[in-house]
Amino acid sequence: MKVSFLACILLLAVQQSASQDTVRVMTYNLLRYYPSDQLRDQYYRTVVQTADPDLLIVQEIDTAAAVLNFLTNVLNFGGSNNYSAGMFIDGYDSDNAIFFKTQKFAFVENKPIATRLRNISQFTMEHVASGRSIVVFGVHLKAGNTTTPEADSTRRSEEVDSLRRVTNSLPAGTNFLVVGDFNIYGSFESAYQKLIAVGGGNEGHVIDPLSMPGIWNDPAYMSFHTQSTRVRSFGYGATGGLDDRFDMILMSKAASESGGVGFIPNSYRAFGNDGQHYNDSINRLPNGAVPDNVAEALHAASDHLPVVAEFVFDPAVGVERNVLPGKSFLTYNYPNPFNPSTSFELDVHERGLVVVKVFDFLGREVATLVDEDRDPGHYRIIWDASRMTTGVYFCRMISGSHAVTRRVLLMK
Repeated sequence: MKVSFLACILLLAVQQSASQDTVRVMTYNLLRYYPSDQLRDQYYRTVVQTADPDLLIVQEIDTAAAVLNFLTNVLNFGGSNNYSAGMFIDGYDSDNAIFFKTQKFAFVENKPIATRLRNISQFTMEHVASGRSIVVFGVHLKAGNTTTPEADSTRRSEEVDSLRRVTNSLPAGTNFLVVGDFNIYGSFESAYQKLIAVGGGNEGHVIDPLSMPGIWNDPAYMSFHTQSTRVRSFGYGATGGLDDRFDMILMSKAASESGGVGFIPNSYRAFGNDGQHYNDSINRLPNGAVPDNVAEALHAASDHLPVVAEFVFDPAVGVERNVLPGKSFLTYNYPNPFNPSTSFELDVHERGLVVVKVFDFLGREVATLVDEDRDPGHYRIIWDASRMTTGVYFCRMISGSHAVTRRVLLMK
């Protein structure tokens, strides 16, 4: 009996371990990435292939064409189809984009949060294996200006106000991340204090996995500095060597704890920073964190280092995938990829206007599948894309205040 019981315990442990999935999240300021600036692609490829993120959020990307170029010539270079891109929204200034391994995630939607300078991107993703959703807020707060540092700090604080209005409205227990280039100089800044502030009866605050009180360009924090990778000027970008912690991955209370989606302690790091390059360029050898060619690539690609962190996704046992109670729902299409037609299943919860439209990769509307009042029930929708060209499209359903976006791939 004892042997049998022990065997059962070991089997259970193996099953639990196998049911979990570890996900690596990375944020990276690409430094003014344009579709015509392809000379740096070789360096981005080296960085990404070494870091191997499952979910990649980037800043300072210019257009949808730049997103497509980065996807094709960096992430899927050589003809692989490992990565996909979420819907891109071209805002007033430089923008954020999200890329993901298609075996790990499915894109749901991108909702812009407007600020005075540039959008904060609210990306919703579904983890394929577990069926759990996670919201990722991509930020690029106002950069510092030596002539008006107080005004810039105020702008960053105002941008966080816009973010907190959204995160404060999320249900308790929501798994969300706030990632990107914050341009914050220390824990004393109002923007940072507002990000971590607990109160108001909600869980809209974030948890910083690092304890770094005071000014962050202190050499005591050199292992976590992300900007600048350079000491001399070339092309464009900041110089002066690594001495600021601008880039971060912050997480909600739910995502910081084990169970459901949980942060893996000690997995957070500034990729390529070995703690020996304070006020120095990242490619000054030796670099104990990455191989020499990766250090050179980090130096040539951007004036920021990426930041990575890992999370465990547990299976959502007994929870219907991505369906919110009392909300209409649009399934993933089948088949996908497809040619020339594909179908969706639509569940309408209550009578009202239902709109289902298809957009191309540039965000242009190419088809309207539904635009009318529908009674509660289950419907099948077919999209005939025989007149469309090969590419990525996004099918978006809006019903009341609820919206769902599905990525589809037409291959002719």
